[in-house]
Amino acid sequence: MKKIALTVMVVLGAIFANLSFGQNQKLPFGKASNKDGSMYHIKEDGTPLYGSLEKLITFEEINDFKIVCGDTICIIIDDNGLSRIINTKGQYIFPLAFESISEFDSSGYAIASNEFGKFPIHIKKGRLNGKNHKDVQPFEDGLAIVTDKLKEIEMYFIDSTGNKPASWPKEKYKEVRPFTYDCAWIKKKDGYFYLVNKKGITELNSNKYDKVNPVANQKGKFVAEINNVLFEITIFENNEIKMVIATNSKEKKDKIDKKG
Repeated sequence: MKKIALTVMVVLGAIFANLSFGQNQKLPFGKASNKDGSMYHIKEDGTPLYGSLEKLITFEEINDFKIVCGDTICIIIDDNGLSRIINTKGQYIFPLAFESISEFDSSGYAIASNEFGKFPIHIKKGRLNGKNHKDVQPFEDGLAIVTDKLKEIEMYFIDSTGNKPASWPKEKYKEVRPFTYDCAWIKKKDGYFYLVNKKGITELNSNKYDKVNPVANQKGKFVAEINNVLFEITIFENNEIKMVIATNSKEKKDKIDKKG
């Protein structure tokens, strides 16, 4: 039997992954390369994790295996330079290939891209919907900020189905900021900022703000401006919101003007 010349690489550190029950489990898989530079995973004894020495299954590039929602998976680059996801048998778990795939979060979501744009995927559900976006930010508490592929920037939230939450207004926004304790700042096409909750309902008596900036190193605290008057707004973890006229108003206004 003809022997295949192989070069085994040094295992790139211990591989850990967060399990759904919050503990860590070491995955005993290393990496190896063939003479042509293609790569594959190996077991602790140096034998291939998938395929065999006589019939290797290799890829252009490989990452570490991780456990996502109970599945042990790895993002690889195939021979066409596209990103795909394999299981420990070296099989593709999605029929689709992508230009790129981000790391999966603990809830099983990742951001993928193709020639038409970016979109969310889920390790169990596959691609969430058929729409492509200019940009998709990571999911937080079941919601992600997306930017539409239009000349004029339009942003909005999508939920775990890949669609805009049913409770939200149909309008899109010029700017959307991440949630802080279940509230987020959105900038409408009228040029004003509004504070909304996770149902898209405006908080603080529908007040509209000319400018809003976070207070450095103080989560949940913001300085907002309405008609040249500055306010300090605090969003608490228990969903309480407090708004007071800012002290040292001139000093704070100079800072907010510089930040824009």
